[in-house]
Amino acid sequence: MKKCAMSLLTLCLLISLAGCSRDDGILKNFLVDTEGDWYEFGNSNSQMLRIAKDGAWTLYEAEKFEGERLIEDSGGAGSISYDSEYKEWNFKSENYEHSIYLCDKTEDGLLIFDLVTFVAANESRDLGERFNGTWYLDGDDDQDYFKFEDGMWDYYAAIGTGHSSSDSGYLAYRGGNTKELTAFASHTDDLFAVFSVVGNDEISMKDETLTYLRVEIDASEGGDELEQVAGLTSDENVSISLWSFYYLDGESDAGSLFFYTDNTVDFDLADETWEGSYSIDGNILTITWESGEEISLTILDNGSTIVDAQGESFYLDE
Repeated sequence: MKKCAMSLLTLCLLISLAGCSRDDGILKNFLVDTEGDWYEFGNSNSQMLRIAKDGAWTLYEAEKFEGERLIEDSGGAGSISYDSEYKEWNFKSENYEHSIYLCDKTEDGLLIFDLVTFVAANESRDLGERFNGTWYLDGDDDQDYFKFEDGMWDYYAAIGTGHSSSDSGYLAYRGGNTKELTAFASHTDDLFAVFSVVGNDEISMKDETLTYLRVEIDASEGGDELEQVAGLTSDENVSISLWSFYYLDGESDAGSLFFYTDNTVDFDLADETWEGSYSIDGNILTITWESGEEISLTILDNGSTIVDAQGESFYLDE
């Protein structure tokens, strides 16, 4: 009986040691694959996650100045563990009690840390330095275009002789063999467009035969050069702020205009709401209400003020 009990104890010990060995092996392999720096959305100016070979980790805020980052959270050696039931990694914080970040390593080599995509440093770029500029469809300044600036994007649709801002959001990038640039809508995180990076000044929209070329704008020869190079007049290409309120006389209870990314607009009054669609030609905003009535307004102050034909002003809520 005593020999039987000893055998069971030995068996339990061996199973336990085998489990520990397996978990240690999984952690070791994970750290081998992930040791180093990872950047949010593949933008080396955004958040950075650093994983050390001993299992310590540090999450840094987006870069404030060149080379300067503040620590957002961290965990010491041994603070990373594997949850075999849910097949995900737990990053335990040493700064906030009971705070754990969930992490998953995808099959194609990305990290999903706290529900945000992180790309390895060797496949990340300073998105401002790499993509900043104006990218026209087929390189034609009369066509639709994207404006990229420091990891953000705005899309302008060609309307008449000008352009209307119709959507905006943030960029994600992955280099290496993938060389893919993705535009996400800011308010929904929905995919707006996915591009293959063809060359330094050429991107091609995936699954569509649409190519965008970066057109350099030189404003060094005068104040109107920007518009002249792009084929625009000084009154063209004025944009408004989307997903924002413009209050009549700047008073929140006096009535407001609210513009959506699908070129629709609401005019909210105390007891009713008018719905319509809008277009922009130069600095002229045209709204067509559901009744068929059409009105024209003027966009001023770089899109922060809208004035109707009677001189009533709508001010952007900032």
